[in-house]
Amino acid sequence: MAKKPSLTSADRITADAVLELSRLYSSNELRSVQSKFTGTARAIRELTDSRSLQGRIGEKLSLEQRQLLKDAAQLIDSINDNITHAKERKKRAEDTKSAWRKQRQKEAHRLIEQAFPLPHETLEQKLEILRLAMALNLLSLYLGFMSKQGFHRDLREGATEFPQNGFWTQPKWRLNQLTSHRRAMLEEIQQAITGELHNLSVQEQLDGLQPQIAIARQSLLVDPMAIETLRIWSDALSAGEASEVQP
Repeated sequence: MAKKPSLTSADRITADAVLELSRLYSSNELRSVQSKFTGTARAIRELTDSRSLQGRIGEKLSLEQRQLLKDAAQLIDSINDNITHAKERKKRAEDTKSAWRKQRQKEAHRLIEQAFPLPHETLEQKLEILRLAMALNLLSLYLGFMSKQGFHRDLREGATEFPQNGFWTQPKWRLNQLTSHRRAMLEEIQQAITGELHNLSVQEQLDGLQPQIAIARQSLLVDPMAIETLRIWSDALSAGEASEVQP
């Protein structure tokens, strides 16, 4: 005859089972469940073992009822042991994943700085920042939520308008606009190439993105809206440089 399983041992709730059931939950959420079960088992034992008010109340129970409560606390402990093991395993996995992601981000930052140095000293270098912004926008990698007209209007306003607060000059405002675009673009590219889809490395994702950017950049050469935006910026930057060298 098969041995009857113990009612105080949750044999089916193994650490593996808990991990499977908690795939969409974090180790912190498992810790919260663990704490609740620990508190429940403690409260039950106070009815049977303690000299507190709860224990004095529990003394009014029959021996069978008190034993039932003790068995229940032991069953909860059995469940909680495996929740604890699952939580610790999940936490180790989360820490490993976090370290892996940090390494990917570090590598992505290094690769992007090499692939897109984007200096902003000369007129051509400043226009290059705008070309990349427009190419990335076409690929929905930079300000892709904006319409094409809205995106170009926003770019042009950076060249023709500036806050009248006494802090900015137009040349400084334009440079601030360009460096802001540069910083935001590089962050968007980094985010794009650190995605975890298809198990591709950061380098492989960057290699796949580069031809797309090249095609988008090529299309700017015949895009009237892009040509006009670059003209507006070129004229504004040239005028700003000329005003700065005047005595």
